[in-house]
Amino acid sequence: MLHLASTTGDAWLAREELRHFERVVDALAARGIPLGRQVPSPYAAQLMTAVRTEEPARLLDTLLCMGLIEARSCERLRLLAGAVTEPDLAELFGGLLASEARHHRTYLTLAGQVAPAAEARDRLAALARHEAAVIAQAPAWPRLHT
Repeated sequence: MLHLASTTGDAWLAREELRHFERVVDALAARGIPLGRQVPSPYAAQLMTAVRTEEPARLLDTLLCMGLIEARSCERLRLLAGAVTEPDLAELFGGLLASEARHHRTYLTLAGQVAPAAEARDRLAALARHEAAVIAQAPAWPRLHT
């Protein structure tokens, strides 16, 4: 049985994502903007249609798809951090960018524990091509994840 060990604790990524959400909610509240429910973007669901169903291929593909999602977050956060004029928002987006980059690396590292490096690289390239097609058909919504 495969065991994916984390050097920083089993749930660190989930806890960090929750802290990000709390920081964003605080930033919205400070500006008098209520948190509202958004219609989910089809991006992640469509990306995940390429995940194979048998293990360990399913695990490998899931980790690589999560890495791609984090990479897109990095791109958007880099743009946001460079575009805002409010120092506290620039700091927030910059901090989120650093975290998303770390999450991206974590998913790719875990994928490297599931499969040989060449297999993981080849599969990442295939999933990235699928992702490009998904993004090309995605609605132009103002979202962190397309």
